[in-house]
Amino acid sequence: MRVVAVWVCADGRELRVVRWELRGAARDLYQWGRGRDFHAADDIENEAAEWIAGVALEQRESATARWSTLRRQELEGQDLHSVAGRLRGWEAGLLDRAEKLARRVKRL
Repeated sequence: MRVVAVWVCADGRELRVVRWELRGAARDLYQWGRGRDFHAADDIENEAAEWIAGVALEQRESATARWSTLRRQELEGQDLHSVAGRLRGWEAGLLDRAEKLARRVKRL
């Protein structure tokens, strides 16, 4: 996981764009937390090839508040390189959206 960009707005609100790529146990924990099926521990060979990746635009109302997701897009499969362009496009779109939100808050 990595934070791609952060905006601190004049009203104290923060926005951020996050990108992640998860495999193996991290992917299983993510799947379990979202209420989805995940691989059994004895299916290691298949599990290592599978991934889940995505980008999200998140906000929080103050520095001590919890982050909430405004938009999220994710993919899963076995060939991450074949969808890398799609992930970059989604990331660019969320960066643009965050920039517009930050400018709008500045005008209020």
